[in-house]
Amino acid sequence: MLKKILYALLSAVLWIGLWELIYWVVHKEILVVSPFRVLSLLGNYMTGADFWLTCLYSLLRIMIGLLLGVILGVILAAVTSMGQAAGILFKPIYAIIVATPVVSFILLARVWIATDLIPVFISFLMVLPIIWSNISAGIGKIDAQLLEMARVFRLGRRKTLGRVAIPSVMPYFVAGISSGLGLAWKAGIAAEVLCVPAVGIGSRLYQAKLYFNTADLFAWTTTVIFLSILLTYFLTGLMTRIGRKYNLEARSKRSAVDAERAPEGS
Repeated sequence: MLKKILYALLSAVLWIGLWELIYWVVHKEILVVSPFRVLSLLGNYMTGADFWLTCLYSLLRIMIGLLLGVILGVILAAVTSMGQAAGILFKPIYAIIVATPVVSFILLARVWIATDLIPVFISFLMVLPIIWSNISAGIGKIDAQLLEMARVFRLGRRKTLGRVAIPSVMPYFVAGISSGLGLAWKAGIAAEVLCVPAVGIGSRLYQAKLYFNTADLFAWTTTVIFLSILLTYFLTGLMTRIGRKYNLEARSKRSAVDAERAPEGS
């Protein structure tokens, strides 16, 4: 663990040093800003409530979009896995979402939706097909023999779902969350840049670009990167722990099904 931290610090020092070298070679702040200037600027921002409020608004929009995408993605995966007719009915929606450029959705959303809700909508669209396809794949991989055992031992739908279906699908769900989070975050910030809500990181990026304030542009871009790393670390860590729990259950689910037999035989 200590070695990993040391390597991470050395890597950070190396790349910051390269960034500082490029700054001195170019020596034009309108093109490249010193990393120390960026860190100083961020330190000043962090002392004010506006900075944290801006980050909070962006985080809330994107996390709401992520949550909505997960909920609807799970529902659609369940529905389309029930039969071929449902799959054929909803397949065009999936194809349209996957094929359409994000910027097209953002521009169309400006016509349909209130400005503050556009990042929510875009984050939702980015997550939806990933969760949908991953959960569908997980459902397709459920062991038919385990389902048959659950039916023979009359576990009922609730216990079958908890002891067979969810453990089988959980690794796909965790992978979907991990992939969807990064896309939702980047697309949500991009939506803020284009629709410019009253408060948001994307709005600050747009203002920095508008006034050629490169230092601000670097500072807010660095904020986006740090928040993305933190979000990915905490959410992926949480989902991995949950997934590990269900994976252990998945490996022993045959035993769990057999254990249900004991009360019936006694």
